[in-house]
Amino acid sequence: FDPLGFAQTGISLNDVKRNREAEVMHGRVAMIASVGYLAGEAVSGPFNINGPANDQLQQMPLPAFILLTVAIATAELKRAQIGWVEP
Repeated sequence: FDPLGFAQTGISLNDVKRNREAEVMHGRVAMIASVGYLAGEAVSGPFNINGPANDQLQQMPLPAFILLTVAIATAELKRAQIGWVEP
């Protein structure tokens, strides 16, 4: 199923598989983010962060923000290194 024609002639099968995997991963991240967005407004988080979800990141203490950034970067780098290896 390819309604937009991304798998046109000249695109290798590996590129199609990589694009498919990236699309599934981005969809999963979007679903988790939407649940986190709603949960963040419903539950008071650590450091007494509350209010609209759009304002919560600015309320985070700097050391916690740096730790969160490093943790996300580490997870993404590890995923990028092993993401395209054949199972």
